[in-house]
Amino acid sequence: MLSAFQFDPEARTEYHEAIRHYATQTKDAEVAARFVAAVESGLAAVCAAPEMWRVIEPPDVRRYVLRRFPFVLYYRYQTAQSLVIVYAVMHTSRQPDYWRERLPSSP
Repeated sequence: MLSAFQFDPEARTEYHEAIRHYATQTKDAEVAARFVAAVESGLAAVCAAPEMWRVIEPPDVRRYVLRRFPFVLYYRYQTAQSLVIVYAVMHTSRQPDYWRERLPSSP
C-alpha cells in the first residue's frame, strides 16, 4: 500500500520556485517538465517504500537524492498515519541546515 504524502508549506514553496526557475531561466519548458517528473518519481518511490532510505539524523529524517537534478527531498515517515511529510526540496548548493527549523519539536 502506498503512503500518502504532504509538503511542509515552505517545502511546497521552494518546489514551485525551482519549477519556476527551470521554466524561466533555462527558457526551456521541457527542462521544467523533466524536473517535475523527477520530483514526482522520487515522491512515488518514497511513498512506495518510505523506510527504504536510511535515517540521516534524528528524529527519523531521511533523504532521497533526485536523479539528474541537484536536489534532495528531506522527509519524515509517520508510520501510524502512513504519511510522508516532505520538509525540503533542497538544491544541493544551498546551506544544508536551513530547513531543519521546519521540523516539529516532536515526531
